Amino acid sequence: MRTHYLLAILISASAFAAAPARAQDASVFKGCTVVPLPSVNEAFEQRVVELTNDHRASVGLPPLKRVSLLDETARYHANDMRAEDYFAHETLDLDRVEGNTYYYKVPCDYSQRIGKHYKGWVTLSENIAQGQETPEEVVADWLNSPGHRANIEGKDFREIGVGLSVGETQGCGGTFTTLWWVQNFGARRNVHPLVINREYAQTDNPQVEIYIYGRWAQMRLRNDDGEWGQWQPFSNSFTWQLNAVAGLRQVCAELRSGSRRETTCDTILLTTGAPG
Repeated sequence: MRTHYLLAILISASAFAAAPARAQDASVFKGCTVVPLPSVNEAFEQRVVELTNDHRASVGLPPLKRVSLLDETARYHANDMRAEDYFAHETLDLDRVEGNTYYYKVPCDYSQRIGKHYKGWVTLSENIAQGQETPEEVVADWLNSPGHRANIEGKDFREIGVGLSVGETQGCGGTFTTLWWVQNFGARRNVHPLVINREYAQTDNPQVEIYIYGRWAQMRLRNDDGEWGQWQPFSNSFTWQLNAVAGLRQVCAELRSGSRRETTCDTILLTTGAPG
């Protein structure tokens, strides 16, 4: 029988690639650090983002922007838990094993681990899970747990990262493949993401929905490396037309209020249209 585990914490201010054996890679996960690691299943990680934003939309909340910094912190922690055989938000370093007892050191808590890599944060949150086999299953389990659901519905977050690790565990009935899942949420000071189509990876329609965080007086937009449009009153959400050329399309917005200015962008794969 497979067992599912969930754990959530909050603080403010398809195919898998082969996972290395624990004995071979536990030494990578030492101390309070984050080492960027490759994804073992990018499609699964991306789908967790999409399902999270779909739920947020269903309760009237804006979409979160997926950022590589939080992907890296989430992916590192998922692999660390797998490699050193633990399930916790704190970073644990395996110190010794005596019989069937594992002894750990705690080099840092989760906010220190994420915060050293994700600079300038004002709010952080983390959901973890173990044992769910699909993105749909893990997001459903998180939503059925009040603490995890509160993180997914957090109004103070703007960005998200997802990490996944896959390995073998022992349980009733023998050895089986287990997945470790991590969601990291955050917001950074003076970072106002632009999000296309709830951060879906691709679309077959050049007409998309845009969401931009913040409060600004005016904005102007452009597609790809084209000319900027005219300044217009700022709006958090609106419909926009991509260049109708198949391939990776980009939308950027320049925002201003008095002396404050910021440029923010997002990309999406357009699967239809003229050849790129």
